[in-house]
Amino acid sequence: MSSSSISKPERGGCLSWWLGVSVVVFILALVSYFAIGVRGSQAVLVIGIIWSVVCLIALYGIYKWKRWGVYSFIIVNVVGLILNSIANGSLSIFSIILTTVEVIVLLYVVRNKWKVFD
Repeated sequence: MSSSSISKPERGGCLSWWLGVSVVVFILALVSYFAIGVRGSQAVLVIGIIWSVVCLIALYGIYKWKRWGVYSFIIVNVVGLILNSIANGSLSIFSIILTTVEVIVLLYVVRNKWKVFD
């Protein structure tokens, strides 16, 4: 029996809530990049759009119980932190805290369901 035919458990409130909030945040980020497109740098616009789309794909992977979704989300957010620091010329404490909290919350909400992820 393949792992894809095994029934998946309910996501639970915390994981469902986290996924929902994260999807909304990254859709808003994507919309904001399109809104500032005419005023902002082309490079920032393109990188921001790609970053938001990759985060949404990673969230879809998490929704479908794929480990690559969790790994991708963490990697993309750490890379986003680095790119943000390069674009701004410095690394803000707010960005470090936000990225760290985001990753810790993700790891916390998937910890009891990790065996289910393919």
